[in-house]
Amino acid sequence: MTAIAKLLLIAYVLPSGVLLRQMASRHGELLPERYDIAGTLTLTGDAARRAALALGLGAADPLVVPARFGFTSGKCTVELSGATRLAATNAAGQVTFEPPQSASSAELAGWLARLGCLPFLFRGEGAAGAYETLFRKAGATLDESALSLEGSEVAYVIGAGESGAGKLGLVVQKRDLTPLRSWETAAGLRVEARFQDYRPVFRGGGFPTVIELRSADQLVARFTATP
Repeated sequence: MTAIAKLLLIAYVLPSGVLLRQMASRHGELLPERYDIAGTLTLTGDAARRAALALGLGAADPLVVPARFGFTSGKCTVELSGATRLAATNAAGQVTFEPPQSASSAELAGWLARLGCLPFLFRGEGAAGAYETLFRKAGATLDESALSLEGSEVAYVIGAGESGAGKLGLVVQKRDLTPLRSWETAAGLRVEARFQDYRPVFRGGGFPTVIELRSADQLVARFTATP
């Protein structure tokens, strides 16, 4: 690590509540109150098998299906299409399925709704309080935020405390609070969403064109937005 990087890492760190409020404010400026993001979801391995079962499709690896993220303030629905439709809705941190699904077959859609939607759920006044409630209910530590290096980017880590091992966390770029990744640890399993390829010509740069979902650091699904 260079001397400059070390100096950046010990720089003043804003409180988690301030970071969440500023991030939500930025999204409020870049993204409308209601919007949809359409694209495709590519799944591999066991995730492909379970999704094929839930969607009434034949087995394939990789499996590629149409997918859509639909947002209103405080609510996000991830919809996957096949012979049947599967939707997972994250309403202020609570995920439900339509139609009702077994936990195993709908697991991936649930993680996409929980982690893929997380940085974009709340906007405007009251967003910081809504985020803090969501994080605390999940067992995250908001008393301290931290700084980390994400490749060559300096980033804020929210929800992990000084140990960096919180149950639910969010990493945002320090320069403009662009979400880089989110994660949750449940039953000893760490699942992570990575937000990539922001483009000014796509939603004003406010939403990524690629969202990767990883389990135990292995890529299991990749959402690619349609330009």
